[in-house]
Amino acid sequence: QFEAALRRLDFPFPERASELFECLDLDGNHVLEEDDIQFLEKWRPAPILTAEKNPKAREEFRELLLQRYGRPVKAWRHLLDRDGSNRCNWHEFLAACKVIGCKGDLAG
Repeated sequence: QFEAALRRLDFPFPERASELFECLDLDGNHVLEEDDIQFLEKWRPAPILTAEKNPKAREEFRELLLQRYGRPVKAWRHLLDRDGSNRCNWHEFLAACKVIGCKGDLAG
């Protein structure tokens, strides 16, 4: 039923429907109940999750990185992935933007 409902709603990632169901089924009883999705009432997604792509902002960010660090790998290791996790979350990205002075459309 869940996958059929997602198809009717034109869910853009139908191949990930079962994964989404598992994430929402908090108690693991294979049924989505109100308690499983109640958190969505208060959830506010990070701006990056809903932003439109902005190639101009991307280029501005890239230029500022290269001005400061010279090479993308150096910027990654010294600024974006300071904890060595091979990931850069939204908060780390915002902190990096402050360091390099990027103030444009950060989410785009």
